[in-house]
Amino acid sequence: MKKASLDRVHAVERAHSLLKEARDLLKLADARQATDKVRAAIISTQGAEKNVRFLHQRTEAARMPSACCE
Repeated sequence: MKKASLDRVHAVERAHSLLKEARDLLKLADARQATDKVRAAIISTQGAEKNVRFLHQRTEAARMPSACCE
């Protein structure tokens, strides 16, 4: 689960950086590039959430006894 946590932290840090860039672009009145940065931040965090859910499911599955061993 440490990998999932680390992936999530990196995704949040990347999203935060992209949002800062978007804010700076908005100050320069470059709305199109700012929108692209916000969109990239959203995709980054969604990807991290998918990875966390997948790893959580694998961890839970590993904890459950398999049907063949009963």
